[in-house]
Amino acid sequence: MISTKLENFKNSDIGKHLRPIIEQRDNLIRMTCLSEHRKPAVQAIGRRILVLDLPITDTHKQIIGLWVKEVMARADWWPTGRQGRVSVGNLFSTGAYYQKGRTF
Repeated sequence: MISTKLENFKNSDIGKHLRPIIEQRDNLIRMTCLSEHRKPAVQAIGRRILVLDLPITDTHKQIIGLWVKEVMARADWWPTGRQGRVSVGNLFSTGAYYQKGRTF
């Protein structure tokens, strides 16, 4: 189950190092600002994660994306279903676009 996978990752050694970055209010503000400008939210945290020099795999990146989705949802930002390129020199090469408020 995805939520179990995310919770296990959050409690892992890597997750404990990432929590302050992903959950930090200032980074949430950065992610929402990028989203307002139609840029992938993960761009706000990618370089901050890189400097930790952790062994991040592609699977970890996907789980980080789920974690970002959870954090953004708490602030009423939701994925649009589209992805875009992240600027060069970032941990991520692509990331989800978010919009304020849920639309059905």
